Amino acid sequence: MLVSGVANKIVTYTKQMSKVAIIGGLLLMICCSSLSSVAMTMGEGDDTPKKTSSGGSGVVGPTATAKETKETKEADVVKAVDPSSASTKTITPAPIVLSDGVYAIKGGMANKWCADESHLGRILCNRNDNQISTWEKFDLKHLGDNIYSIKGNGKKGKYCSDGGQYGTVVCNLDTVGEYEKFFIKTLGAGKYAMRGGQGKWCADESHRNRIICSREDDEISTWEKWEFNKLS
Repeated sequence: MLVSGVANKIVTYTKQMSKVAIIGGLLLMICCSSLSSVAMTMGEGDDTPKKTSSGGSGVVGPTATAKETKETKEADVVKAVDPSSASTKTITPAPIVLSDGVYAIKGGMANKWCADESHLGRILCNRNDNQISTWEKFDLKHLGDNIYSIKGNGKKGKYCSDGGQYGTVVCNLDTVGEYEKFFIKTLGAGKYAMRGGQGKWCADESHRNRIICSREDDEISTWEKWEFNKLS
């Protein structure tokens, strides 16, 4: 009986071990199959052809794409700064509002013509239409970008400047510096605004016997509007 019981246990144990061996074999097959699939996938990624720097054929990889993007940007920069590039924009200069010549200038306060009274240290706009003579004539010369030098024809025949007290305009200088440069822009209807070399807009203050350049951009009104009548 004892021998029979031991034999039965051995048979039972053997069957259990057989099951374990079968299960272990299945697990091992599954693991090997998974590892094989991963290896094949990695191998396919490594074998993907890359585009070489010499321009060979193949699929473009991430590195090549980044390089091409950088080269494209650099090419765009070259085109932007290269004057011969087709993408370069031509900057058209602003049209000249007044050509060089001799002008009579009319102020906006009383609509009178201005005179170079440099011997009195001023330009005074109090002349009528029939009073335009030598002192009422001013030489304008375009210096570029609608900036002009203005020379009076009074007793001194000097360049005008807004360097007087409070920006008062006086024609008493022999050469053209920063204060002798006047920017002139059109306002339409034959009217112009004039800005002195110190950066302020000029006004006809004939009630104070002067032209003064002291106005800000938002202060252009009647007294800051001028007429330029070309005489020659």
